[in-house]
Amino acid sequence: RSQMDMEAFCNGKGFLRVRYNNPTRNMIHNAYRVSMLPTLVIADADTGETLTTWGRMAVMVNPQGCVRDWRRGRGGWMPPWMSNLVNC
Repeated sequence: RSQMDMEAFCNGKGFLRVRYNNPTRNMIHNAYRVSMLPTLVIADADTGETLTTWGRMAVMVNPQGCVRDWRRGRGGWMPPWMSNLVNC
């Protein structure tokens, strides 16, 4: 995508964002595997550990329970397909 696309998407929505040409933008993209906008990454305030990169979805499908789960160190929501994963 382009800077113009980013500005068009964010315009008037009040989102906090990193400027398109700022090197921090790529660092965040790579560190948290950002693939959609807006993205809500939830991290433990004490350790900095990422609890989930699915924060946006957690707020949408589990608005009453996600904050409680985050405080317990859980992700707040898991995509349904992940329940099918098993250890090898």
